[in-house]
Amino acid sequence: MSANESKHALGLVVLLAALPNGEALTTQDLARHLGLSVSYVENLLKGLRTKNLLRSNRGPRGGHRFDGELTSLSVWDVVSIFGGSELPPAEPNDQGHVTAWLEAEYEHIKNEFLKAVPLYKLIGKPGDYDLSLEWELTADDFQPMLHTLATRALEHDEDYAHTE
Repeated sequence: MSANESKHALGLVVLLAALPNGEALTTQDLARHLGLSVSYVENLLKGLRTKNLLRSNRGPRGGHRFDGELTSLSVWDVVSIFGGSELPPAEPNDQGHVTAWLEAEYEHIKNEFLKAVPLYKLIGKPGDYDLSLEWELTADDFQPMLHTLATRALEHDEDYAHTE
């Protein structure tokens, strides 16, 4: 996943989704708000339009508007447009090299977390650009999964001498 593109696209979607109903921002306005070049924002807009997350109109009241369904979209739905891939949980290989497995597991957990965070959680009241986050998920929610991953990693590590 291209972290920069994903981060900027998410910021763009949040900015548009937080606008009052019917409001739109031009490409230049979006670039100025996000501190990005107009051409870079145009590329982000193109990717988001292909997934029907926004609508663009030309003319005096033209600009870009969020056109997705906030209640059914997750953060993953936005960031995956720019290179995210769904990977199944990995298995350590027989040689005991767990580094690649841990990296794959990290990506899998990160993707699952992004799928679990609804997009509307990133948006304040309509028109309010204070994007303070109120997560429903906590580290405790991932504790059992992390314990299982650590145990499995150690069981498959040839250099780990398990003693009781």
